[in-house]
Amino acid sequence: MNQFNYTSNKEKNKHLSLTDLRYIEREYNHFIKTKQHKQSKVKFMRTLAASVHTCLSNLYKIIKSGLIEVLNYNLTTRIEFSSDAAYLNRQTIIPNNSKLLKSSSFLNIVIKRFKRMKGLESIETIINSLKVNNKDLIKSMETISVKTFYNYVNKGLLEIKRMDLPVAVKRKKRPEKKEYIKTKGTSISERPTWINDRSEFGHWEGDSVIGIKDKKDYSLFTLVERKTRFYIAIKVRDKSATSIYRAINKLEKQYGDRFKKVFKSITFDNGTEFSRFKDIEKKRGTNQQRTTVYFAHPYSSWERGSNERHNKFLRYFIKKGTPIKDYSKDFINYACNMINNMHKKVLNYKSSLSLYNLELSKL
Repeated sequence: MNQFNYTSNKEKNKHLSLTDLRYIEREYNHFIKTKQHKQSKVKFMRTLAASVHTCLSNLYKIIKSGLIEVLNYNLTTRIEFSSDAAYLNRQTIIPNNSKLLKSSSFLNIVIKRFKRMKGLESIETIINSLKVNNKDLIKSMETISVKTFYNYVNKGLLEIKRMDLPVAVKRKKRPEKKEYIKTKGTSISERPTWINDRSEFGHWEGDSVIGIKDKKDYSLFTLVERKTRFYIAIKVRDKSATSIYRAINKLEKQYGDRFKKVFKSITFDNGTEFSRFKDIEKKRGTNQQRTTVYFAHPYSSWERGSNERHNKFLRYFIKKGTPIKDYSKDFINYACNMINNMHKKVLNYKSSLSLYNLELSKL
């Protein structure tokens, strides 16, 4: 028999996962089949109970609920413990798990969408999005809460494992605000209220994303619209001020006369690639204002939180340490399209693409 850990805390009437039940099945049936026992059954049961973090009385109840009669090769019978039988028989004992079979159709939709979105959408987003936006689809289905879904995952009852779920954001305490010496451009402190509260469309956050630390490698110029969280990633020759300036010019060419209404302002960090901010603000070859550039405080990435968050989404497709030049423009557009089609909790479970197109139609 395997070595057990005696230091675990016992929990009375703890209901075990299917994985725990299969472990009990393997060890208990092996003990019963063994002709010469090195320890008494009581001692064995105590050891087994400790190994699965439950009490002795609960283990006896579990085994009693899963005993079945098995036919031997010589037509005699023997009694064994079946984890599947115990699990099914104990469904009525565990009210929360009784919905597992009833909600199988709903669970299949959630799991299928989670896999299709490659983990970009959280389980919370998917479940609430279905309840808000797809009421007709799940009208006749038994649904579950987000907490219940995670309980099933933790108990090993679903094909999605805990390691498949997106890594939770580790929130750090924000340092106290400090007064910084203004080095260039217009400070974010001077940004109007209607930009800060995201009530007006057309205000963006910008950044650059690199693959490897090589001057010969390409980089990505990324933008996020603050109200709709619409995300753009443009492949540029290098991480230079000229490349960023040219990317803005390409956007102006793409949007034409609507550029001034779509890109009213852009907030950057203090990277040297944004040093041509005066050229970015003016229409190419003229003195006409086309946008306004603001700069976040040094070492204050949370002031451009939407952009940082979406750059993290991009890393699902373009891993750190891989050259940007290895990725085609079509692939980058595909990644952005996946991100913009995500249903986001902050948008009341709507997609950035749908809200962005709605804002464009108003112009």
